[in-house]
Amino acid sequence: MTQEGSTMVQEGSTMTHYGSTMTHYGSTMTHYGSTMTHYGSTMTHYGSTMTHYGSTMTHYGSTMTQEGSTMTQEGSTMTQEGSTMTQEGSTMTHYGSAMTHYGSAMTHYGSAMTHYGSAITHTMVPP
Repeated sequence: MTQEGSTMVQEGSTMTHYGSTMTHYGSTMTHYGSTMTHYGSTMTHYGSTMTHYGSTMTHYGSTMTQEGSTMTQEGSTMTQEGSTMTQEGSTMTHYGSAMTHYGSAMTHYGSAMTHYGSAITHTMVPP
């Protein structure tokens, strides 16, 4: 687990990493909530803002890339079950119950990754 930016803040109950690499390059990675869990090979954050407010953000699998402006999810479920999900703006925001990605890497290029809620989970193989 590598932190190469200015601030990494954990204000909830548990932040757990199982797997090869969790790397943060950038200004702030903040987690407020009960559990942030990473199971798998690589979760990488470089840069601006990735914000999650809600119960569950789950990543299983290939590639989720965030490089830019605004991706906002304010409903209950956002599910990605293919190999690549790419966001090339500054802000990715999720307000709601579940955000699920099935694939191998989750990459964010931007300045802050913030999670307010119960869980962010990354797993290489779907359950």
